[in-house]
Amino acid sequence: MSAPTDAAPSLWQLMRDDIACVFQRDPAARSRWEVLTTYPGVHAVLLYRLAHRLWRLELAYPARLLSFVARLWSNVDIHPGARIGLRFFIDHGAGVVIGETAEIGDDVTLYHGVTLGGTTWNKGKRHPTLGNGVVVGAGAKVLGPITLGDRVRVGANSVVVHSVGADRTVVGIPGKEVVSLKTVVNGEEGINLDHHLIPDPVGKLIATLIQRLERLEGAPELPAIVAEEEPAAVVQNDLHTFAGDTLAPLSGAVGRLLEKAAILYPQMEAENLLLEAWALASDHPQVLGALYRFYFYRHRLDDALGVAEHTLRTSAAQARLNTDWKSLQPTDFAGPQSDMHRLYLLALKACAYLELRLGRCASAKQRLEALCRLDPENSLGGAYLLSLADLSDFDCTSNAA
Repeated sequence: MSAPTDAAPSLWQLMRDDIACVFQRDPAARSRWEVLTTYPGVHAVLLYRLAHRLWRLELAYPARLLSFVARLWSNVDIHPGARIGLRFFIDHGAGVVIGETAEIGDDVTLYHGVTLGGTTWNKGKRHPTLGNGVVVGAGAKVLGPITLGDRVRVGANSVVVHSVGADRTVVGIPGKEVVSLKTVVNGEEGINLDHHLIPDPVGKLIATLIQRLERLEGAPELPAIVAEEEPAAVVQNDLHTFAGDTLAPLSGAVGRLLEKAAILYPQMEAENLLLEAWALASDHPQVLGALYRFYFYRHRLDDALGVAEHTLRTSAAQARLNTDWKSLQPTDFAGPQSDMHRLYLLALKACAYLELRLGRCASAKQRLEALCRLDPENSLGGAYLLSLADLSDFDCTSNAA
């Protein structure tokens, strides 16, 4: 990020851009007159522009006096020595503090209660540097001579004390990077204002622990073989982890929906995004895999089975296989196999495994026998699952829904 330079546009142009950018970032703004007369954040920025010009002319006291008046007027404290780029917006304004050696790039948005503060009493660089397109949520504190790269998002009430690379999201106390995604952007300037889609790592951890407890407390006792380390083929080759080498790329809209769903998981809003992606690309393996994982890890096994069945049908059609898996023969999979051939076998395995979990042993065993016939080298671990289903002490009815 290059810091704002002194070779800046005219004062009038700066102020005009500061007012105009409000309409890209605040849907409540209705007119320039309303913004100019009722937005304290805009008042603070406009008065800062004047004070900064005085500061550059080495008129330190008039500059500080004007910034003091701006603080009384807007409840925003911006030191006139701070260097701020184009189209700077402070939403709501209340309680924002920006220190003397802070440097802010273009198209930055701060919400109320943000502090860009120092961590030392020594003179010199002691305040943060923010790149272009940064969004800092309400109440967040960015402290010390650190750098936030371009398009960084800081979650509300976070405390950031270490530098952060571009395109990262930071939450918590102290701030931790929780995601590195270029997600959907809003506004003509390409600024990501989706700061409400910040992940909740603590909430996700608690939800995961609750799910594990429910599974441990409610699951029937399984045969000892389940407790043993599973063969690598079982763990590494399943529908969860399928990533073909020749798949058609996802469209931008579908990809963004999957990214948002990943951020929102395990919240139920993620399901709506996944279903929306499925409506746009119902046959794409990445969409099917994401929806399958969501249902599987939410323990909605019937829904996961429905996705696996759909994957079985679509992959059969794309691989030009008979849609009746009972009639397929090893010769159908002889020679070089496409991604769709492999996806078909993974979907068949997923259906069998889910039916085992649901207590439908007869159908599960038929699918597993077919899988073993079509995959004689057992590269997908079907023989292991079949041996589990064949155990005399495995009670299929205990898992029945």
